[in-house]
Amino acid sequence: MVWVPGEPVPKARPRMTRSGHVYTPKRTADYEAAVKAAWRETGAEKWHEGDLFIHLYFYLPIPKGYSKGKAELAKAGEIRPHRGDWDNYSKAVCDALNGLAYEDDRQITDARVSKRYGEKPGVLITIVEL
Repeated sequence: MVWVPGEPVPKARPRMTRSGHVYTPKRTADYEAAVKAAWRETGAEKWHEGDLFIHLYFYLPIPKGYSKGKAELAKAGEIRPHRGDWDNYSKAVCDALNGLAYEDDRQITDARVSKRYGEKPGVLITIVEL
């Protein structure tokens, strides 16, 4: 398991300059770099081949506009976040781990993605060989 601290960032679509150069937006690139750094810090191994299961548990910050009661419900998991598509959050993490945790994310044949509110924003990544 690997914990990546900080607010999760959904993968943004590539952008194009007027000259036709395609680039990844800075916020997405910075988040993918943070995921890579967290993975390297753990000393986790790289899988070279085979099918993989990945579980991504995203903890998003509780909105500041929530009342105290609503914030408590969010902490308890009774209110769940609807901001950001789960597939865009997972795409950012899976792309960041290409060539690091596995050769390519096409090896992921089974996955579970969960979004919750948490006092400490981040993502918990678990990868298991099938």
